[in-house]
Formats: sequence, C-alpha cells, structure tokens
Amino acid sequence: MNFFINETMHAQKSGIEHAELKRFNLFNEHGADCRIVIRNWIRNCTTTRGKLGSRTLS
Repeated sequence: MNFFINETMHAQKSGIEHAELKRFNLFNEHGADCRIVIRNWIRNCTTTRGKLGSRTLS
C-alpha cells in the first residue's frame, strides 16, 4: 500500500498537489493500491472531492 501524505488539498492546487494527483492516478492505472492522506480537516471536502474525483478523497 502506498500513501501520499499532504497537509491539505485546496480546490486551487499548487504544482506539488497536481503532481501528487497525477502520481495517484498513475498508480491506480497500474493496479497499485494507494491512498491520499490529508492531515488537516477540509471544511469543503465534498466540494473539493467532486472536483478531484470520488476515488481521490474519502
């Protein structure tokens, strides 16, 4: 299992967050089990999750 750990995931992401999401999608495409772990609580998680895709944030 691979974990990608981040402090937060805003709707407007930095380059590092974009790279993390691309890496996450690449791992998923190749069948590797991975998760993104968000350290800080996201108030608008459902809005952000909809923009990122339901498989990304849970």
